[in-house]
Amino acid sequence: MKQALVILLIAMLACRSGEKKAEEKPAKAEAKVTVKPVTLSARGEALNRVRIIVGEEPITEMDIEQMKKNMLRMGKPIRNLQEDAVNELIRRAIVENEARNESIIVSETRIENEVNRAKDNAGVRDEARFKAMVEQDSGMPYSLWVDSLKYDLMKQQLIQIKISVPQPSSEELKRYYAQNAGRAGMEVRYREIVLQPQNGTLEEEARISQLARQIAERSRGSVQAFADLARSTPDNVSPAKMYGGQLDYASLSEVAANDRITAGVLSNLGVGQVSSPYRDTRGRYVLLMLEDRRPVAFDKIEDRIRQRMFFEKAEQAFEEWVVKQRKETAITRLD
Repeated sequence: MKQALVILLIAMLACRSGEKKAEEKPAKAEAKVTVKPVTLSARGEALNRVRIIVGEEPITEMDIEQMKKNMLRMGKPIRNLQEDAVNELIRRAIVENEARNESIIVSETRIENEVNRAKDNAGVRDEARFKAMVEQDSGMPYSLWVDSLKYDLMKQQLIQIKISVPQPSSEELKRYYAQNAGRAGMEVRYREIVLQPQNGTLEEEARISQLARQIAERSRGSVQAFADLARSTPDNVSPAKMYGGQLDYASLSEVAANDRITAGVLSNLGVGQVSSPYRDTRGRYVLLMLEDRRPVAFDKIEDRIRQRMFFEKAEQAFEEWVVKQRKETAITRLD
């Protein structure tokens, strides 16, 4: 009996000894991995090391690497990627320093308002669709576009406060128009006959379609014939019917705003030509005769030219201001 108790006690002690050994193993495993956080921290410090100080604004290694990626995404012309990225960051730091001095703040609300305005101008309210459109048009991720928008808003405020931009003179406006008339767009004067089916039956559709083909055959090559048919055709619902279908000069962009199909047909017509019958965006049968095509008149785009020239002058003045500020700003490289 005593021998059995001794054997049992020895077995229990062996089990406890095994449990202690099992408990000691995790402690040894933890000791093996304690070096990893030190390695990651050292790497992070290297990536975030300050390389340049512009006034009070630091530029880190991480900033430079991110700017290099951004410039490649934006498709900007690049001579030397490293130097170009550094110069762009110095430029932005100068703007941010001056904005801070002038208490210029571009709030999140201001950015949101500008984004909503861009949506309205594009005629898009769906968030996902707008982001996709921005990325396609700008060639950059949406988040990068928003960052660029913030910088542009800051720059605009600086231009208003710090830079004097002269308004272009009348002579400059007219000279700009003469040099760029071909890029100003075209405007057209044309006649139209618009035939509206009275109901949705196949018979009525066939009647109107046949009538449109007959008018096209009878009016080709003759302005007078087209004008007479425009006035005398009972099914013609054009507002210009009493004027022989003639509409005053309008730019192709203005025509497209009302009906993009009509603008497309006019852009492919030669002066004096009559179009084949086509269906416009409202489903009506339309025939057109192009009477004249010319560059958009100066008085119609004078304000647009003024805005364009002012923008160009402001950009030039801003570039000169940045060059001057860079010479006067303490820039320390910590390479």
